[in-house]
Amino acid sequence: MSDRHSRALMALACVLEAGQERWSVKVDREGPEALWDQLRRNESPMGERARRLDVDSVERETALRGFRFVHPGSPEWPPRLEELNATGAVSGIEGGRPLGLWVAGPMQLTELGDSGIAIVGARASTAYGDTVASELASELAEAGTVVVSGGAYGIDAAAHRGALASDGATVAVMACGLDQLYPRGNDALLRRIRTEQLMVSEYPPGTPPSRHRFLTRNRLIAALSSATVIVEAAARSGAKNTVAWAQALGRPVLAVPGPVTSALSV
Repeated sequence: MSDRHSRALMALACVLEAGQERWSVKVDREGPEALWDQLRRNESPMGERARRLDVDSVERETALRGFRFVHPGSPEWPPRLEELNATGAVSGIEGGRPLGLWVAGPMQLTELGDSGIAIVGARASTAYGDTVASELASELAEAGTVVVSGGAYGIDAAAHRGALASDGATVAVMACGLDQLYPRGNDALLRRIRTEQLMVSEYPPGTPPSRHRFLTRNRLIAALSSATVIVEAAARSGAKNTVAWAQALGRPVLAVPGPVTSALSV
């Protein structure tokens, strides 16, 4: 894969908002170099952003921070992500294979293979939910399964910590640049995952989190995993979105029983 090809994909991933299937289709049809050249000639606001982008600076920032940029065709690219081009929109959010991913940590994305299991749920979780998520993750990690989650408060954090407590593997999929470490309250946990395990994002360094990016990120959690376990979630929980993506991808979804009187069992 040529450096120009990789640079074009990185540039496109910086300028185009993630999770829009039409762009991955255009890349496949026209090639990233041609699409990038076309975008830079466009007179739209997106074209203006493309002309302002300093790709050399993004490459330097990626390297200086110890991150790496992987994309379709890279040895580290997980084939599972290709299935996102066949899902269409889910809950009003477009699908589509990522143009590329920024990753950090000693673990390789290809190590996920068929062993990744997503554990997701409420941010405002109960002590019961945290305990179950942690124990599930710990036992899965001991069995050689990679625990995938989103690095958030509540169930996500409990799952990551459970895997780490068993010296197992865990992957945090972020809704911001890998340098942002959001939420701040999970700073120590996220730093450990980024240093010792694997952290993944569609967004270049410096990108802040946003509500839309959390929903877009959820499709990656589902796609990188062979099954999704939802531990606790209220009726309007964002974890439901991850479940919807898992179902669209034809992946098993499992749920932990909870008290029928609890809104987090809905």
